[in-house]
Amino acid sequence: MINKEAGKYLVVVGVVLFSIFVFSLNHSFTGRLVSSEAPDLAVAQVGVNLHSNYPFDNSFQNNKVVAVICNNNNFAASKYDVRIVLNNRHYDFPSRGRIEGKQCVDVSTSFKPFMEDFRFVEAFAVIDPFNKVIETNKENNRLRKVLNLSAYGPNLVTSEIKLVEGSDFSKNKFKVKVCDVSKKVAVRKAFDVSISIDGIKRQFIHRGEIRPGACADVYTSVFSAFNLAYKKQVFVEANADSGNVIFEPNENDNGLYRSFTFD
Repeated sequence: MINKEAGKYLVVVGVVLFSIFVFSLNHSFTGRLVSSEAPDLAVAQVGVNLHSNYPFDNSFQNNKVVAVICNNNNFAASKYDVRIVLNNRHYDFPSRGRIEGKQCVDVSTSFKPFMEDFRFVEAFAVIDPFNKVIETNKENNRLRKVLNLSAYGPNLVTSEIKLVEGSDFSKNKFKVKVCDVSKKVAVRKAFDVSISIDGIKRQFIHRGEIRPGACADVYTSVFSAFNLAYKKQVFVEANADSGNVIFEPNENDNGLYRSFTFD
């Protein structure tokens, strides 16, 4: 038989174990008990210039990565932190103001200089990254999105190849017209123009800005630099940015092919 003292001990142990069990079912990531009367903060969306509050800007770094933060419950959160991570770089927005129940707010950060060197950027938005807010649900506090930035760059087109005649065949050269047809974003990086004359390839670098809707001329060296002997016909292929240093929404219009005949 179990004596009274042992019985009391078993009751106490039973109460403690039951309390631990209940606590484990009802605790938050911070280890605090969660009431059903608590907010439920969630990252609803992550994207670029998501709506009319963030129009496309001609300056790359003025465009915005936007996280939409929502409170899915009826109970407000007085303060909360947000972290936006872009290719493993952290940008923190601490002590945001009160967010009411059933309310959504935007948290945004401008494009960063390093992003100009990437076609795709991995973005994470995290609400309450340090677990300060007691919530009914912590599973929806982060959202990952791969952002395609091609549309926020220029669009190069090789629009024309013209012969520039010299005093004889060996001194002829070509002028290649390269245009930025994006109408939005200027070309600010140096890029190459690859020229192939009858399969003999050379590369020429363009430096300097090409504004939206504008063009620039790139001249080849003279034919003798291509070791090109006289012939009745030559075939020319020009490709702007063959090294792909400019990220564009359309890479299929960078090339142009023409043939030229000579007396």
